[in-house]
Order: sequence, then C-alpha cells, then structure tokens
Amino acid sequence: MESFEEGDLTKDIGTPLLQETVGNVTKLILEGLKVMHQQGIAHGDLKPGNIFVESMSPVWVKLGDFGVSKRILAQSNQTLHTPVSTQLRSTPEVLRLGSNSETSDYTNCVDIWSLGCVI
Repeated sequence: MESFEEGDLTKDIGTPLLQETVGNVTKLILEGLKVMHQQGIAHGDLKPGNIFVESMSPVWVKLGDFGVSKRILAQSNQTLHTPVSTQLRSTPEVLRLGSNSETSDYTNCVDIWSLGCVI
C-alpha cells in the first residue's frame, strides 16, 4: 500500500485553497471517476479522507478506500441498493429519502454528488 506523506484532503478542511488548486484537484478526481465509471465501478464513499495527496505543487491526488465500492455490469440496467457512504456527502437515494424510501435505487452518479459536496 502506498504511503502519502501529504496525507489526505481532511487537513485542508476549513482552510481556503486557491481556486486554481481546487480546479486541479477536481479535474483529477473527475478523471479518476471517469475511468472507474467506465469500468462500472462506483466508489460509494468519496470524501476528503479518501482523497490522498501525493503533491500539491504540482497537484496530484489519488482516490483510495474502495471498501464499499460496487461494480455494475455495463450491459445491465442494474442499480445499487446498499446504503453506504458518509452521510454528510450522501445522495437522498442512498439515505433512502426518496419517494419510495424502502427501495431507493441509485447508480454510480452518487460519486458526482459526493464530489460536489467535497468541493
């Protein structure tokens, strides 16, 4: 397992980052999510503690902690059902706050919602 001397993004909570830095971090995370989603993988718990910093100059971050990640087959219209992730960054579907809270389904789009919360 890799070691990240810079830690993760939790150390930056409450400290404003330069807009350019936030943009670069966001772009890298989106690129990582694109690859994952193309492979049918939903991270499911995207949060500052799961975004590891290799370097802030130049910006280089990596996604980690895939313990609750799920895979959806590309040819299926399968959805996820397991209520996972950190509540502060969870979609209404994951929190079962939808119109049918007993059977709330969701897709890997939950990662985009969580990224918006992180940013």
